[in-house]
Amino acid sequence: MTDSYIVTYTGRRFPYGGEIPDSAISVTDIALALSRICRFGGHIESLYTVAQHSVLVSRWCNPEHALDGLLHDAAEAYVGDLVAPLKHTDAAAGLRELEVRVHAAIARRFGVYAVLPMDVVLADRAVYAAEVWDLFPSYQRAERLRWGGPEPISEFIVPMSPEAARAAFLMRFVELMGPGVEREH
Repeated sequence: MTDSYIVTYTGRRFPYGGEIPDSAISVTDIALALSRICRFGGHIESLYTVAQHSVLVSRWCNPEHALDGLLHDAAEAYVGDLVAPLKHTDAAAGLRELEVRVHAAIARRFGVYAVLPMDVVLADRAVYAAEVWDLFPSYQRAERLRWGGPEPISEFIVPMSPEAARAAFLMRFVELMGPGVEREH
């Protein structure tokens, strides 16, 4: 497995076995991949990307953890997005472990927490609640909200195109990292 890797959009080799070097991780790759992954396994009427979701989480968590919020699902750029019910099965245990390793490498690369701060977790849940209200047909809402949870964010969610979501993700990254951030990370 140590020779298993993908070549990313920017030409980096992202390894799945062994240590993940900082040089394998790029915000450009993350933004592109997340802007092409649909939330909820694609089982919604319109394409709604993980990139747009991540931007919202970064805006609704505490400002000191905004970069954590933006990058909370960044590992999905390299391992894909499993729907939550599948992610929590025994069959997905290896993928969960890989996702944790990838998130830890991304956290190290960008200086965020490897374990998500609780306010990011709560913002993620509040954004999820809004997504259910705004993006799902009414007959699915009760089923999706059965677990309870926080109130939805007050912002109405309108899905962006993948290109707009990618741009929003990159702009938010530059906004959070500061004006001196290099174009390519």
